[in-house]
Amino acid sequence: MHIISGEDRPQHVSHLKAALLDIQKLSPDSIGIFTVGDNTDRGKEENYICLRETVDSVMDENSPPIYYALGNHDLVYGGGSYEEQVALFKQYTGMPSAYYSVDLAGTKFIVLGSESLVGEGTIGEKQLDWLRQELAAAGKNQPVFLFLHQPLIDTVSGSLYSQDPETQTWYGIDTGDILRAILKEYPNAVLFTGHTHWTLESSGSPSCLAAALTPALSTPRQWGICGTTITTAPRGRKAILSRCMTITFCSGDGSLSMGSGARRRSSSFPS
Repeated sequence: MHIISGEDRPQHVSHLKAALLDIQKLSPDSIGIFTVGDNTDRGKEENYICLRETVDSVMDENSPPIYYALGNHDLVYGGGSYEEQVALFKQYTGMPSAYYSVDLAGTKFIVLGSESLVGEGTIGEKQLDWLRQELAAAGKNQPVFLFLHQPLIDTVSGSLYSQDPETQTWYGIDTGDILRAILKEYPNAVLFTGHTHWTLESSGSPSCLAAALTPALSTPRQWGICGTTITTAPRGRKAILSRCMTITFCSGDGSLSMGSGARRRSSSFPS
């Protein structure tokens, strides 16, 4: 997304509008839209004002709610302390904190966020303990979707360091090994990441897309996605590509119910 203002890089504003309009057109029963960070390009208040105005210009009270994740551009380049940058993020997105979870139609969605101004991202022990509790409460029998800006190493194009340590360096999270170990215990967990701007199948020198991942929870077994990076997906997935793409996730038995289109949701916020 990388919103700055309508005058500076106006294509970012027009792309976000197009993505949100596509989601509402292709998946009119959506009950939630998630970003994976870098909502703004510099994390400044004027950037957030432009973001808010852009969203409000195409969304109304009948539109699905948007759940935002923090990206390094929301934190590192604003000029404020970590606490000040998170305060701006909360003020203009309405999110409760840098990390949180929501339950939509009986499905758990977990948004993770960096806890420092380090570009690669920092997830501390408190957040990891909270994540363990959230996953334990969700169990292993139903899908759980997670969102984090920086990918884990060797998961997606741009992060494949073991294959190409010269250019495949777009990964982060200082506790990535711990996070990976936690998620390994939950084969029903799907992690969405952003940050790299590499296309899904890039290798060697990057083939970049100036876009962020914006998934929209939709009708049963259906997602509307605008963007680039999917870290993992369950067996039996299929995708229909367009400017937005519709992805159907299936569990091992060939079914995955995401609930009805009703806007039922509850939230779990870290203390």
